[in-house]
Amino acid sequence: MILDMPKPIDSLKDAHVVAAVFGRKNSRGVPGKNLWPILGRPLTVYPFLAAANAVSVKRVYVSTDDENIARIGESFGAFWLPRPEELANDRALLEDAIAGAYQQIRASENRPIDAVAILLSNAATVPTGAIDEAVRSLRADPGLDSVATVTRWNQYTPVRARVIQKNGLLGNYLPDDQVNKASCDRNTTGDIYFVDASLAVVRPRALENIHEGLPPFRWLGRKILPIAQRGGLDVDDAEGLVLTEYWLKHHGFSETTTPYDQKAAR
Repeated sequence: MILDMPKPIDSLKDAHVVAAVFGRKNSRGVPGKNLWPILGRPLTVYPFLAAANAVSVKRVYVSTDDENIARIGESFGAFWLPRPEELANDRALLEDAIAGAYQQIRASENRPIDAVAILLSNAATVPTGAIDEAVRSLRADPGLDSVATVTRWNQYTPVRARVIQKNGLLGNYLPDDQVNKASCDRNTTGDIYFVDASLAVVRPRALENIHEGLPPFRWLGRKILPIAQRGGLDVDDAEGLVLTEYWLKHHGFSETTTPYDQKAAR
């Protein structure tokens, strides 16, 4: 029996990829962080720049309860998906917001989606061209569920992790038998990578079966290809704002130009 197989995508322009930027209004760690000015632009501008300049992205969405974020998104051609209060408070999980937005996006698109590029308003450290690189990787390997940026942080290897015990003293986070053979060398366990939340490009099947994904970032599915970078992060504290500006300056951003367009930056 000969089955009708889908035609291969000949170029990135033929892929039907959408991007979704997620950001909410209130933040306890850094109030207003998504709109915090870095190099003269609100923080949330940077993920919109990445999405708007990806060849493979056909449409951009913004999931938010913040009209200011929505207006910035709309200036990049993004469609606003108003986020309900139950998905925009301190108790709400990002995975629930992603799952809800995906259902709205799927209903809005007039053809099957090949992949969704997930970006966060508080994560500006998106490598130039990474969205298209991720789409190429998904096309090359149908078995992949997603492609995600990661950063190597050997100094935060789990064997160095500690907890404050009930007696007020430090103890190992891991069981002692997993730590005994480790040395104080930060490379003692080999390279340790963290999903840095800068970018994830995900197949619909992973989003449709989000609770089957690898915890804690279930929306990535289980077969995840990394894009390794240096210094990627989402801003959760004041130090993150400083590190983000450092990253941007070392990746071609200034107050007047960006690596996407060397004309006066918007």
